Amino acid sequence: MNKKIILTLIISISLLIMLSGCSKLGEEQAGQAPYKLKKPVSKTAPTSAKQSTTKDKVASGEIAPATESESNPGMPAKAANKPATIYTAYARYSAKVYKIDPILTPTPEFVVLKNLDDSGYLRGKYIDVVNYCGSEPDGCIAGSRVYSSSNIYIYEPIEYGEPNYFGSTDATDQGHQFDETMSYYAGDTISQYFRDNFNYEYPIKITIKLYEPFRDEDLDWIGVTDVSGNIFIPRQHPGPVNYMRDVKGIMHEYTHNVYHQFVSTPSTVLDEGYAIYLPSSIVDDSRYSLYLNPRDPKNIDNSYSGNDNPFAFAAALWDVRRQLGRSTTDELIFESWDIQPIGHSGAVEGMVSLIEASNQKYGLHSATHRINRQIITDAFERHGIVCRDCIPAS
Repeated sequence: MNKKIILTLIISISLLIMLSGCSKLGEEQAGQAPYKLKKPVSKTAPTSAKQSTTKDKVASGEIAPATESESNPGMPAKAANKPATIYTAYARYSAKVYKIDPILTPTPEFVVLKNLDDSGYLRGKYIDVVNYCGSEPDGCIAGSRVYSSSNIYIYEPIEYGEPNYFGSTDATDQGHQFDETMSYYAGDTISQYFRDNFNYEYPIKITIKLYEPFRDEDLDWIGVTDVSGNIFIPRQHPGPVNYMRDVKGIMHEYTHNVYHQFVSTPSTVLDEGYAIYLPSSIVDDSRYSLYLNPRDPKNIDNSYSGNDNPFAFAAALWDVRRQLGRSTTDELIFESWDIQPIGHSGAVEGMVSLIEASNQKYGLHSATHRINRQIITDAFERHGIVCRDCIPAS
């Protein structure tokens, strides 16, 4: 048999083997093939083959029927989910909040609340939120709290005074529950920041008491603190501002509480300056009171000047932060509290104690401290805060 015949036979046999294999593969694919790509695991509960329509859901009671919209008569309003089915798509401890406030972050975002005690209330290891009420507002019950059996806090930011701000059911009681959730989020976020960055835990649990009657004589007032660890937040003043939706404002009061643990009788410029700067640093946004006081918005990334001006002091700290970074600047600020008071007036006290904190951390003759000292003195000088004789040379 010559080579040509042998080669022809080999090719023929190979073709027959290939055709047989394809046929077998086709039979396996037609049935249940032993090797298949894994389907992605569904994260939702299996559904029936028939998809429920809105009409079916209304009939079964899963959602409430649409009613006429009050804001747009003649048009149907969105159907409102019943409490039992509102939260099924969200993870435990989920919440909806403004990350800063309704102006700087106008779209509410979903977050996961931390450190809750699993009671269903907005109460955790470090922060507790309760309605204080005072004599107002109508519908507020003193001592009442948001409660969620699922530990999920998804509410709509209904404006104060509008329908469904206060209500008798979860579906209608939306606005104030949103505000209580905001208050817990703000308080726990700054509490976490102090623990994570400074290893500092406030000696007692902070209680945020909401709906303190507003002091009309002081339109810039957002809240007060006391030595018992309470933060009182007022109901909103008539107009666009709701103080419970101002994350920086609640952090402002928390900062006062912590600072007073170190310096019992601080100067106003330092007390207010730190409480302006630190919340801005934590949320990484220098704009301040754009929502809180729209008549006189501030931005500490600015040229405010003066030894007795809290905004000038905060702006000088922001200048330092720009060059040293948030972590180093905020740590030196916190360490400086343990050094005060050291006998200087106004913002100079804050500047000198900040430089001394750098000295104690890095050493008087270290290159790092010399650089820090120059950055700090230059930054404060740009804001009219100067005392060259107050600063020890290296």
